[in-house]
This record gives sequence, C-alpha cells and structure tokens, in this order.
Amino acid sequence: MNKEEFDQLFDKAFDESVNTYEFIPDSSNSWAKVQKQLRKQSRRKRQLRLLPYIAAAFIFGAIVFGTPTVTNAFQPFYKAITSIKDGVINIIWGTGETHNTKPRTPPPPGHVNSGGAGNSSTSEEIYHQEFKTWDEASTVVDYPIPKDIYVPTDYKLENIKTLVGKTSEKSIFTTLQYNKSEFENYHIKIKKLVPAEMIQSGADTSKNDIIMETLQIGDNTAYLFITNDGTTSMEFLNANYHVSIVGAITKKEAIKIATDLVQK
Repeated sequence: MNKEEFDQLFDKAFDESVNTYEFIPDSSNSWAKVQKQLRKQSRRKRQLRLLPYIAAAFIFGAIVFGTPTVTNAFQPFYKAITSIKDGVINIIWGTGETHNTKPRTPPPPGHVNSGGAGNSSTSEEIYHQEFKTWDEASTVVDYPIPKDIYVPTDYKLENIKTLVGKTSEKSIFTTLQYNKSEFENYHIKIKKLVPAEMIQSGADTSKNDIIMETLQIGDNTAYLFITNDGTTSMEFLNANYHVSIVGAITKKEAIKIATDLVQK
C-alpha cells in the first residue's frame, strides 16, 4: 500500500468518525467560539495523521475486530511484523496465523464480528460505558493498570471510555484520556486481541517530519514515533493486548507510562 492509499484510508476513517457525532446548532455560540472549535479540530486531525494506520485501526477496531470469547486453553503467540517502503513504515500486529480470506464489511453499529478468517462468525452486542476513575472502570476492564501509574506533570485523568460486550460484560476496547489543557492531552488505548486477528499501524516518514525508534519495554518490543510538532506515540504488545500511548508528551514520559503498563 503506497502513501496515497494511506492518506485515502486515513481521510475516510477520519471523515466517517466525524460523521458519527451529531452537531446541534447553538445560537449563543459566537464566531470566536466557532474559530476555537475549528482550531481544536484541526489540531486533532494533525495528531491523528501522525499514524494513519493507528487512526483507522482504533476508530474501527472495536467494530471490525473480534470479541474476547477465547477460552483460557488457547494461548496464541502474538507478534509484530514491520516493513518499510519509500519511507512508509507498516506494522502488522497479530498471531502470525495464515488468513485465507479478506476481512468482511463491518457489521451495523452496535455489533462486533468474532475474530479471524476461517472461524465461524458470531456477534456480540456492545455498548459504550464511561468512567471518571480507574476504580470504577476496573469492574469491566481486565487489563491490570496500576493505581499509581506514572502521570506527567500537570496532567489529570479526564475520563475512561470503554466498549463493553453485553454477554462478556468486559471491555474489548479501552481509552484513558489525560488532559493538561484544552489543546494538550494524551491517550492510552488498549485493545484485546483475539486469535487470527490483525491490526495495522505505522507512519509515513518520507517527509522527514516523523522519526521512529524501536525500544525495549520490559520483555516487549515497542515502536516510538515523534513528530516535529511534539506529538509522541508509542505502541507495543503486552501478552494478548495491543497498547498505544499517543499525545503531547515527551519520549521520556512515554517510556515511563509504558513501563508502568507492563509491570507484572
């Protein structure tokens, strides 16, 4: 897939995500407020363009990919495979199993297809649930996030958003948002992988405005991306979870957060 196709993928994902929100006109909004909102949306789109694959994967990930219905007896081997062509870095996360068929069209909103190709297709109804504290969210999130996880100076937890399966009563996709100001924030995103599932991510480094590093976080290989405007992204696999940290933080801060997230 070339750079033009990457941009098309991102633009489609971004536009469709925007279309999921309902905007209600408010006559009290001044032009200044409108300009402020436009600037905020513009910055958000620039940050998302850092990782076109990540944007697409996380916007649609909880819908396109499978539900956590794997039995404890099955312990797949998850890994990441990277490739670089014309400055475009492509990372594929998954089990390494062979896929004989292409992903199907996403189901209607509110349902999730089960994992990979060749498996019988099942679905589970999901619902959104939002929390203000980790103690509240821990009832539906399996991932062991420590209560004393490192938080950069002046940042505060804003919310924890989850997509929860009605049958499993567990989150298949979790996002923690931390805010420092209206335009400074970062997110921790956690996606539980299932057998035969694949997630694509990466970045376009051909313009020399994004640098990439490979780091070791505990026993895990992590991929770090930093843009010229100060946006940092780090992603890695921890057991059968794909974890991403994205936002207005430094490399050092991202490493500290990631280190806490892999503590046993």
